[in-house]
Amino acid sequence: MKHINSICKQIKLAITFTLFAFANFNNATAQWSNNPSLNTPIANTALAEYNHESIPDGSGGMIVVWAVTDENLGTDVIKAKRLSASGVTLWGGPDGLQITNSTRNQAFPKLVTDGNGGAIITWDEFDVDENLASINADVYAQRITNTGTRLWGNNGVTINASPDNQNFPSIISDGAFGAIIIWSDDAQKAFTHND
Repeated sequence: MKHINSICKQIKLAITFTLFAFANFNNATAQWSNNPSLNTPIANTALAEYNHESIPDGSGGMIVVWAVTDENLGTDVIKAKRLSASGVTLWGGPDGLQITNSTRNQAFPKLVTDGNGGAIITWDEFDVDENLASINADVYAQRITNTGTRLWGNNGVTINASPDNQNFPSIISDGAFGAIIIWSDDAQKAFTHND
């Protein structure tokens, strides 16, 4: 119990610090746009963009990932972009780098640093039935280098494509240039994946 109380005190201190730090940004201005009243666009399309996630790139910039409807494919796809500390696009172009060539629907991207200025990204891929419900959801991952190269093939790697649905992945760095990925599984069974 003493250990739990110590952890709770540490969490309370972290929350207090975070709230204090944000409270000091009342006079903040936009850093990347030439016009302080405008934000720097990540993707400038008329399409619905959602499920945004971002991480620092280790050089003062950031890597951001999101889902967007691809009108050509008729499905949702995952895109990524890296921006420098000054807001310049380092890779991903004006509308982002598509992280897989898969034609299945993709959603719920999550990412962590790969420790070398790139990222490891995980997401759901799924089909849609006649009632527009997602079915056959599976979990995939892709590693993108600091220069925007997809290292794990054109479609990434399969993390779990067992029967039933595997979805809503979460990811953390393993501290050795890799990642640990967990997900929900409708089959409610134990599964271990080792590379």
